[in-house]
Amino acid sequence: MKLTLRIIGLIGACFFTLVLWLTFSIPGFVEDVGREFIKSKIKEETGYKIEEISVEHKDSKLFKLAQNIYDKNSDKIDEYKEKLRTKVHKKIAIVIAEMQNLDCECRKKHEKLIKESYQSRVFPLTNANEKLLEFMKTKYMEVSIKLKQDFRIFTVVNLLAFTLT
Repeated sequence: MKLTLRIIGLIGACFFTLVLWLTFSIPGFVEDVGREFIKSKIKEETGYKIEEISVEHKDSKLFKLAQNIYDKNSDKIDEYKEKLRTKVHKKIAIVIAEMQNLDCECRKKHEKLIKESYQSRVFPLTNANEKLLEFMKTKYMEVSIKLKQDFRIFTVVNLLAFTLT
């Protein structure tokens, strides 16, 4: 019985020595092993951050921009529904006839307005997107460092437990 326990202890000690050695010799070993765990933690932390932005930072530019877009879209939806209810078909026919004229200045004017509108929307959203990406990268590093530490502690404790048997 003692011999069996010593053999199991020796095998366990060898295994956890190997695993501990892998965590130090192969830089991405723990990250590769814990990829799904890290992914789920980043999703969770990012979700918390997004909720935090919407709840705590009502004075932030991102919240104001989102609220403004939401309000504009809500108003536009109501406005469009009302237009559909009234005789919008005639107005559509007039607009189509006007816009089909390739020489009309209104086409250039609207094209310019659309480009400016997209550009003014893209810059703040790109900035917010970059901040969110930086947050995700920071969280990735935090989670991977903590996971590596926890994994090494777990490995050392098990190594000691198998060594003492």
